[in-house]
Amino acid sequence: MEIVGMLVNLAKKHEVAEPWYPRSDLKARARVDLVLHWFHGAVRKSMTPLVVEKVLFGVFGVTPNDLFAQKYLADSKKALNTLEDIFLSNTKFVAGDEISVADLLVSAEIEMLCIMKKEATGICMAELLEPHPKGFHLSPVRVSYKSTGEPLPDTS
Repeated sequence: MEIVGMLVNLAKKHEVAEPWYPRSDLKARARVDLVLHWFHGAVRKSMTPLVVEKVLFGVFGVTPNDLFAQKYLADSKKALNTLEDIFLSNTKFVAGDEISVADLLVSAEIEMLCIMKKEATGICMAELLEPHPKGFHLSPVRVSYKSTGEPLPDTS
């Protein structure tokens, strides 16, 4: 939760541009705050441990716990469903129709999944995101693929 607190504090202290962290529109700010706190409890709580279990443990020669990895994978899928079905159901970005710091946090977490190579982890990032076309745009590296209709980049 530290990152959320730090970002909010920095945004207030340095008066960042309005869409990134709204100051004048209290409803917009509440929506950004809602997404930031949901992010930590749902997205970060599932996706970060998934990458640790499936990628980082292997780098350090530690055998991953497949039961934990499967739980984190299921939780990650739930978080992606919530992201698409609730936060992106009627808006262009996760906290509304303008980009915000919430989009940066969520997109960074989704992009982190790119380091999972299918042959090493058994999980393919493209397959994980494929059922979530609205959330797909949050992965900045892949935006152009969605808009051009090109096939997903090979992440295996």
